[in-house]
Amino acid sequence: MATVVSISVRLPPAAAASTAEAAVLSSGKSAPVFLVGTSRAALSVANAAVYASGHSRPDALVVTSGMLMHVDETQPSVERNVQALDRITQPVLLVFHQLDSCSYTPASSAHLFKSLLTHAARVDIKILEGGERGSSAPCEAKSYHGFLSMDDSVVQTITDWLGKRPQ
Repeated sequence: MATVVSISVRLPPAAAASTAEAAVLSSGKSAPVFLVGTSRAALSVANAAVYASGHSRPDALVVTSGMLMHVDETQPSVERNVQALDRITQPVLLVFHQLDSCSYTPASSAHLFKSLLTHAARVDIKILEGGERGSSAPCEAKSYHGFLSMDDSVVQTITDWLGKRPQ
């Protein structure tokens, strides 16, 4: 059985790497370890992939509605704040909603970001549709940004991808 670690906050590089290491140690590395991060937590997933080393490295990365590309100086992004993206060698899945209106996480950023992952085993992009617009601000969970009313679909997309990832 795999260990899936969902990171819900943005961690500095050392803390992100420690989170990955703790997940690997807790699994006994007898099973794959997958890191999943949403929105701002994309920075933590990327930091863990870049800075964890040896057996502490996660086996695959999943980012949903990630803050990947630099937009402005008010918000961090993986592109601007995580160094050495060429150290990401794991398979990566980027999941976005076609109608996400959060200015920091447009679905179009997935294709731009993919071009930065020059050493990843593979980078797949899934752009989802459906769900509900919701009533929260565009960058909050109760909107397309958070895949409102799409939990089953998002989980199935990720699970299917993880099941087919290269070993």
